[in-house]
Amino acid sequence: MGRGHHVTAFVPPEGGRPAQAFVSNLLDGDLVALGADPAAESYLKPLGRIDLCDPAHEEGGCGDGPNGAFPHGMVWSPATGRVYNLNNGYRTVVAIDPAEHRVAWTAPMGVSSNLLLSPCGRFLVGKGADRKSDPEHVLGRVCVMEAETGRLLAEQTLPDLYPSTYRFSPDGSRLYLTSAATGKGAQRERLRKDLLLVYDATRLPELVLLQELKVGGADCGRRPVAFPVGDGRVLLPEPDEGTLAVLDGASGRTLHRLVLGPGGVREPSFSYWGGAITGA
Repeated sequence: MGRGHHVTAFVPPEGGRPAQAFVSNLLDGDLVALGADPAAESYLKPLGRIDLCDPAHEEGGCGDGPNGAFPHGMVWSPATGRVYNLNNGYRTVVAIDPAEHRVAWTAPMGVSSNLLLSPCGRFLVGKGADRKSDPEHVLGRVCVMEAETGRLLAEQTLPDLYPSTYRFSPDGSRLYLTSAATGKGAQRERLRKDLLLVYDATRLPELVLLQELKVGGADCGRRPVAFPVGDGRVLLPEPDEGTLAVLDGASGRTLHRLVLGPGGVREPSFSYWGGAITGA
């Protein structure tokens, strides 16, 4: 494999093509396709490599070495049959043909550091934060792209909010976006770190906000959100208080607040025993 942080997207077999795992290499700026069928001779063997270098974004053009694509965020859509990769360095999304291991198209996706696939497989949802436009304020961003064409269909700016983690509910009806912290000085001081945004995922590509819930604070870089499978609840860490809020998914009402320990948690995470959760 290449160097740097890796993100993986799995592609099921089709026709005579075996199952594949596409793995991005952050520092090398490429994707590697590996065989993912344990019963096949190609298992864990390289099947192809996609160089993500774009000469339009490289001062010296493309060579054999690393590039500035910085891939981080990848999904496979059953609706289109393509793999989609977010190039953080170029602020673009590329659609990959998994049969030919080539880029089918490239489209701009501005301020985005992550990529999420809608439950229907037709839309790519990006989120990120603009810390450069205004030295006094962080501008959170959420956007929706059409997976078939790469057209940007919706974009929303969230003043003084750093969008940390976003996950769809198990039934695919809602999109939850958590707040956390980034930056320093005036930007960090003005951040709204105590909100949970809930969008109507059935209205995509529209970004329709259903609820803006006041929750505990998160003066840390990442706040996850999780859903116990089958019971409709939402689990949300409140790092500043050292608590875990258990919310009713239908109403957003806080059902319980569990004290986990002292406040000031720097990096909350989930490890679930004896059951299953999604999200996080």
